[in-house]
Formats: sequence, C-alpha cells, structure tokens
Amino acid sequence: MEPTRSTIVIRTTFARNEKKYLLTDGDYRTLMEEIRTKLAYDDFAHSQICSLYYDTANDELINRSLEKPLYKEKLRIRSYGRPDADTRVYVELKKKFKGVVYKRRVACSYAAARAFMNGEPYARAVTEHPLVNPVYQAQCLCANSMQIAAEIANCLHRNPGLQPRMVIITNRVALHTTDGSDVRITLDIDPVWRNTSTDLDNEMEGVPLFDDGRIIMEIKCAKAYPLWLSRALAAAKVYPQSCSKYGRAYVAQHDGRTARPTMSVVPLDSVAQIAAHSTAEYTIPDPLSTPEPAAVSRAGRILRIPNPLVPAAQRNVAVQEGATCA
Repeated sequence: MEPTRSTIVIRTTFARNEKKYLLTDGDYRTLMEEIRTKLAYDDFAHSQICSLYYDTANDELINRSLEKPLYKEKLRIRSYGRPDADTRVYVELKKKFKGVVYKRRVACSYAAARAFMNGEPYARAVTEHPLVNPVYQAQCLCANSMQIAAEIANCLHRNPGLQPRMVIITNRVALHTTDGSDVRITLDIDPVWRNTSTDLDNEMEGVPLFDDGRIIMEIKCAKAYPLWLSRALAAAKVYPQSCSKYGRAYVAQHDGRTARPTMSVVPLDSVAQIAAHSTAEYTIPDPLSTPEPAAVSRAGRILRIPNPLVPAAQRNVAVQEGATCA
C-alpha cells in the first residue's frame, strides 16, 4: 500500500539520556533473563544501520568528543540498509550537553544528502535529487525540515572543511519496555568500520570493532530508569561505560588495526538467507523466528545470540527453515 500523509510519521528531533553498556555473551544472557518479560520488539525490530561520519582532515570533531567536553557534536548521514541514490536517508546532527543527547535530522535522498554535505544549499539539493515518494519529498521542504537543515548548515559553517571520514555498519535489534516507562533498548551486534571507502552504497564490509563478539547495548530514556531495570543491571553487574563506535574505530585506526581482515555485514532477513551465505564470516540469528537460532562459526568462534524475549528453558526449539522477520 502506498503511504499517505496520515500514515507517514518521520521523527526529526530527539532529546533523551542515552547510556551504553558493553556486554559479553554471559552478561547478555544473565541480563535478558531478568528483564525479558518487561520488553517487546519495536515496530522496526531489526535493521542494518549504516552511518557515514563527517569530520575535518585533522579529525577535530572526534578528537574533541574523545576529550569528553561538556558539549560535543557529531555530523553524519545514516541509512537503513545499503542505499541507492534515491533511497531515503537521514542527515543527522547529534549533540550532547551535560549528559543529554539531542538529535536533529532531516530525511532526503542519499544523492541530496551527499550534495548538501558537500556544500550545496539544502533546498536546491533536495529539489535536484528528489525522493520518489511525493509525500516524503514534500516533507523534505516543510518548515520543520528547513529549520533543522539550517542548523546543520550552521554546523558545516562552524567547522569548515568537513568531509566523509568514517563508515560504521552494524545490525541492530530494537526493544522497548511495556510498563509505560518509555525506555528503548538497542543491541548492536558485531559492528564494523572502514575509512578506505566512505560511500554507503559500496559493499557492506569493514574491520570488526571487537574481536570477542561483545554487544553494545544502549538504553535510551527521557527520565530515570524504572526501578526493576536498575535492579536488574546491578544484579547482572552490568555498568555504563563510554562506547562511541566512531570513537573506538578512530582509536583502532590509529592503532594500526586496519591490517586486520575485513568482515561482511549480512542483513538479517531470514535464517535461511543467513545459512545460504556459506562463505560469510559474520551472522546474527533471527530472534523472532526461533528461540535458539542456528550458530555460525566466525574466525574460529561460535556466535550465538539467543532470543532476548524467550526464557532459557524454552530455547531448545528447532530452527524453522525460511522463517522471516516481521
């Protein structure tokens, strides 16, 4: 069904607390066993997130961010999956002040986003490179989008010489609480990075950010955590820590880790599709199709991520061939 004005909702502003946690396989299993009954999948429970970060030739933005100042900002183009020129993507200005994250973004075609970031006026870029869907295209030029685009243009002006510097790709599982506390939890699994090709429409591959399969869990909320979540985190001995994917990739780059083998990021559409990639070095299972998905060996280890919403005692169900994500 073709979207209508009443069915399309694009959120363009966010203001919330965001805390990251690095989870081992044991951390993940322990924590999810405690909180799974309080969680449900988001409408877009699975996504492949591709982010292209802009910085100066001297990497001033990320260096400033790594110093943990009171205020910091990042500028990126984000797509969900590998984009074509007319794919809808987001140009995002992400700011953090006193621990609160503010995100402002505009949606436009990938070609328009690249043109805008290369210095072309926003209105001209989205007019010359329109989205195919007329409703989406109209939203590109609405008053709210024009205001946010002006803020992004101001960031470009304040930081002359911004250019594509780093691509980060990850598969993400998104959850939310069901008790009305308005908390979102995301799980980023086996993220990769590259700086050798800074075009999002190239192959979905890069250098692994972690060697041991750790998961980046991020908890996002406007207010305090509900008590049950705080208790579960404490019981699992899981504590927040700084874990900027761009920051870690930048450090890895200067540690000479670009010599490590690259890894392909296979989007999770089905268990059957993952199994078909017999040469792939990477996989995540489909947590919606089976409680205990098939494991695939990557670089000599087994990566097994159980369904976060199913009790451990029920994780002996066989994989249903061809089951797909919602």
